[in-house]
Amino acid sequence: MIRVTALNIKNTQDSRFEKAVEMLPFSIKSEVMRYRKKDDRFTRVFGKLLLKEQLAAFNFESHQITDVQKSTFGKPFLPIELEFNVSHSGEWVVCAASTICVLGIDIEKINPEAPMEIREFFTPEEMSRINNGDDPASALIRIWTRKEAVLKAEGSGISTGLEKVDTTTDSIAFAGRHWFLQDIFLDPAYHCALASERKTGHSLHIFTPALLFDCLGM
Repeated sequence: MIRVTALNIKNTQDSRFEKAVEMLPFSIKSEVMRYRKKDDRFTRVFGKLLLKEQLAAFNFESHQITDVQKSTFGKPFLPIELEFNVSHSGEWVVCAASTICVLGIDIEKINPEAPMEIREFFTPEEMSRINNGDDPASALIRIWTRKEAVLKAEGSGISTGLEKVDTTTDSIAFAGRHWFLQDIFLDPAYHCALASERKTGHSLHIFTPALLFDCLGM
């Protein structure tokens, strides 16, 4: 089972943000406070707290959040038996974690004005789904999140291979490995996708800042 957590930062008061920052180790505070935009700071701080909550939920020490490292291609990982991935877009922050499989998660807000250039990364089958669907803008973002989830799981990020990932089915081969795709339903204005190397279900846990603080004992 993959555990997915999500938090909506809309209407989050500055006092809540300040409390969230105080719950993080100094090294992580310094990292997230480098961002100039308020929303960027909010999503990154709460992304760290969602990971901290996932550590506790899987019976690891929450202070191990300071042990996050990055692979050659920039994929964050922990040197423990816990796979995780974080994504954020607009008002939402999501974190997926599991002890049984490699995974990746992505969330994007549906944008009717998504740049046309990204279509060059879609397969003919995907373009057919977009062009023949009732809501092309929604279909385009759904496919994009599924692609990103696979590439984030595989570890190459979005820098290469998007055009090789055909997400019109829920079971695909990519980079010599097999991946299973699931859609996560959070908000009708967003698409969220989960990719995993093992076919398994997921549980979804939606937090408010107050509930997250309670779970972390604050």
